[in-house]
Amino acid sequence: MKKPDSLEERMRLNRLYDLYGALLTEKQRQAYEMHEWEDWSLQEISEHLQVSRQGVHDLLSRAKEKLCSFENLLGMDKKFLLQETFLGELRTLLEVHEKNLPQGFLQALDLLLERGGVSHV
Repeated sequence: MKKPDSLEERMRLNRLYDLYGALLTEKQRQAYEMHEWEDWSLQEISEHLQVSRQGVHDLLSRAKEKLCSFENLLGMDKKFLLQETFLGELRTLLEVHEKNLPQGFLQALDLLLERGGVSHV
């Protein structure tokens, strides 16, 4: 299992928050955002939310557990990462074969990639 505070794990949890954060309780969202995005201490969050430090710790733990649970059920982050990998491989393939492909094909493909928020260049 990944170390809970590793940069990779924090980035993964932040992606999950972007996807599923709206499904958390209001207090879980507030505690998560203050702790992860605004770098508030547990004590600062405790005072702001008027709960104990242990309560803040529990809010954060439950929020992270819920985010992981939603991902296990829905798999949106996994799909997003697979799509990113696929698009990276497609860009590489296009760069390798760009000189051999018809210009009209490349222009049409560029339009499709731009519509999807991606550029192959």
